[in-house]
Amino acid sequence: LSPGKGSAADLEAQAQDDAAEPKPPPKPTSIPWGALLATPAIWALILNNFAFHYILYVLMAWLPTYFEKALGTPMKDMTLMNFLPFCVMFIFSNMSGIIADRLIGTVGMRVGKARKLLNTSGFLFAACVLYILPDVTNITTGVLCISGVLGGIAVARGGFALNHLDVAPTYAGSVMSMANTAGTIAGIIGVGATGYLLSGSAGGEWSAVFHFLAGVCTCGAITFIALATGERLF
Repeated sequence: LSPGKGSAADLEAQAQDDAAEPKPPPKPTSIPWGALLATPAIWALILNNFAFHYILYVLMAWLPTYFEKALGTPMKDMTLMNFLPFCVMFIFSNMSGIIADRLIGTVGMRVGKARKLLNTSGFLFAACVLYILPDVTNITTGVLCISGVLGGIAVARGGFALNHLDVAPTYAGSVMSMANTAGTIAGIIGVGATGYLLSGSAGGEWSAVFHFLAGVCTCGAITFIALATGERLF
């Protein structure tokens, strides 16, 4: 064979190899912050992340005080019971993702419907438990109720916490950064606001705290139903 023909064959083989190799998607040159913030479905993620972390940070910060002041049981006397609510949350956080995948992949439910089902059921269940918490008078029931609240908001993560990959896979990291920023702000506001609600000037009642958290849960569920989608937007 002549050198010319050999070179052409080599080039053709190389072209076939290049065509067979999957090419990574092109990286976006810029992030459309304005378009993202103008999209209702993105705000559904941001607001639900705010709601989730508001509840989580308040409970993490104030549970020891609640157990001691309202239920008369110091943390040092609770042994492993104080670990149970967060263990339940860990389990249901992982289960919610699995359930979402089964609903979408096996049952054939539409992505948006599956996300809304988990988000709504989780937040509304937590809201119901929070509404009855002020009537609890013993530590065992209190721990079980708190476990139900954290388990409920963990189930909701199968909705809002995964939805950024549905609506904006190209900018999922950017959407998550906005949502997590809202979550951090929620923690700052929530812990301080709870201290005010429990102060003498605000009445010092745990019912105000838990009813407000129930309202946050309900608002999260409503905004996700109204604004969220399972369709790709970006």
